[in-house]
Formats: sequence, structure tokens, C-alpha cells
Amino acid sequence: MLLEFRSVLLATCLPGLWYPGVAESQIGEALRFDPQQNALIHTVSHSEIEMMLMAGDGSDTVTVEATRLESLTAEIVAAVPGRYSIRLMYDSVRARMKPLGGVWRIVEPGPRDALMARVVLGSRMQVLASAEYIDEPNVDVSNAEALRGLAGGFQLSLPDSLVSAGSSWTTQLRYPVTVMASIGGNQGVPTSGELLSDATVSLDSVVRRGTDKLSYMTVRSRFEAMRLESTAGSDSGYVDVSGGLAATLIWSSGWSAYVSGAARVTMNLVFRAESDPTAVMSRLRFDITTRFQVRT
Repeated sequence: MLLEFRSVLLATCLPGLWYPGVAESQIGEALRFDPQQNALIHTVSHSEIEMMLMAGDGSDTVTVEATRLESLTAEIVAAVPGRYSIRLMYDSVRARMKPLGGVWRIVEPGPRDALMARVVLGSRMQVLASAEYIDEPNVDVSNAEALRGLAGGFQLSLPDSLVSAGSSWTTQLRYPVTVMASIGGNQGVPTSGELLSDATVSLDSVVRRGTDKLSYMTVRSRFEAMRLESTAGSDSGYVDVSGGLAATLIWSSGWSAYVSGAARVTMNLVFRAESDPTAVMSRLRFDITTRFQVRT
């Protein structure tokens, strides 16, 4: 299903940025994050979420639909070659949800949605200094949670060597639990944190448009089973998480940013009681589609 979705994304997602140009399939590219100081990057992302809640024995299933619209401003507050300090402000977060066949209701933004964060990135968008909230330095924030708005809901680094069309590389992908928590927090989904996995990134093509170069990429990742602490109601316990991600991204050398893309994430969460980790209390399945685009 994920592979089928990737081909659909390439053909249909955000056609306004799929423009003709000169293909440079065999020329090695150094994909680098090199923004100017005081530059602003405005990104809008929209997520459609389906959450299925199942009893531990599978006797009952409830389906919830949700949407989430986020607007992010990333400001480059300091820039020296290879080191960039970024202030991230989520200007607006609007979410709503409904049971399948029910009525939409507004989901109020969480307290973390209004906080500004700071992070230092290198020339491959790798994290050099971990994210922190500017006004609440004692509140933990994961790197993926702060950076989610820059690349369709997750964070990953650019390749460290020259690449050309057809090249693939492996890098670490960070995925925040933020979106899942905004809908499933009452079901025991952790309210913060990130999931880590190895992702395979393929450079499908490079197109020149004037002085800009657009690099079209696909991303594939599989989240192996991992265990997190959770609180479902008054019963403390654990949640076993596994899933996968497929995405398409467009990197612009002119913007020094991902300017468009889409991702689909499927996650399976199994909740177990601390008193008996072998017993299944409940299960959650998330199907999340996110599309994003840079706005001028």
C-alpha cells in the first residue's frame, strides 16, 4: 500500500510545483542547507488522520477522523557556513475531529503548539544543538517535534556526498508523536517524544529552473517495534509502536529548503498494562497523510 501511495503522490501531489525544466540526471549534486541570515521560510502543512481504536480482544472498534492545519515560520537568526541557528514559530494550529459518521468538533491546540523553539542545524540539516523551547527551557521538546513543519511532519538529513538521479542513501529519520497525541492523547498516546528509524532516500530526478535546481526525492522507512511508556486513563503501562512511512519531497537549492511534498504514515500502537505486559489492553491504528508547501 505504501509503494502504491508513493506513485500516486509523484503524479498528483501539488502540481503547481511540477514544472518543466532541464533535467540533469547524471550530474553529481551536493544537496546543502545554506540559508542566508534573517531569511524566513513559511511552510503550511495539512494532515488528514484516521484513528481506529480497538479493544484488546478485538471485540469492539471505533474509528475517528481528524484534520490538522499548521502554519510554520522558520527564521534564520544566525548563519555561518555549516552552522545555522533557527527560531521556529508555529503561527497557527487548527485541528478538528469526529467519530466516523458523526459531527466535526474543534480540537483546541495543546500548550506546546504555541511555544517557540530554537535549534541549530548543520549544512546537511543535521541537528548540531538539540531543540529547546525559548520561553519554557525546562520543558522537553524533541528535535522532530520542533522541526516537523519543515518536511511534511518529520525530520531527516541531506546526504553527505554528491548524488545524482538514481542515487540512494540511508539516513536517520525522526518522527514526532505530536500528531498522534493531538487526537489519541486521551487513549494513552505519549504527549511528546519522537520515533527513530533508518530511512532510504532516492533521488529520482534533478531539474534546473532558471538559477534554481529542484531535486525530486522519495523516502521509505520502516519503524521497527519499540516500547514507550504510556498512561491510558489511570492505568500506567507500555505502548509497543511499529509502522512505516512513504514520502515524496522536492528540495530547492534556491530556497535551501524542502518546498513541497507529501507523506503517508501508518502506525500500530499496542497498549499493555504495567502489571501484566503480556496482556493487551487496547490497540490503536493511525493512517496519516500530510501535504506541505512553502509559501512566499
